[in-house]
Amino acid sequence: MPASTTKGKEKEKIDEYEVGRTYLAQEMIIRGQPFSSASGQGSPALLDTLAAFQHYVFLESHEEIVLRDFEGVLFTDNAGQSRLILFGFKTDASPEHLNDRGASYLESGGNAALLLFVNSHECNSFCREMMLGSIRPPPTPDLHV
Repeated sequence: MPASTTKGKEKEKIDEYEVGRTYLAQEMIIRGQPFSSASGQGSPALLDTLAAFQHYVFLESHEEIVLRDFEGVLFTDNAGQSRLILFGFKTDASPEHLNDRGASYLESGGNAALLLFVNSHECNSFCREMMLGSIRPPPTPDLHV
């Protein structure tokens, strides 16, 4: 149930999402379609949008961060507009990123997770429309002696 103010007025129930209001996640889940990118739930367009967002974050972080396992809810508001609320994801970061900032992320897969993203991401129409640069695996060191 949304938070409300009582400045001389009776408490009122708000039926639609409004910016600046506080909501409990449970109300939003009930009236929308929950999804999880980790399990492949969601429409192809939604999953492609999130994959393009991952691509964007990876490039903007100078290839040091990947967001994954998005969870949220997709719903249609009273005006008929589709809305997406993300309420959870996991962050993988390079050890260099974490050390430089004195940060840590729970369940970060480190460089192995970044490499998995690089090797598994396939650009989709949203990546191309956003003109995101290509993702290339890092060069492998020359092991010849």
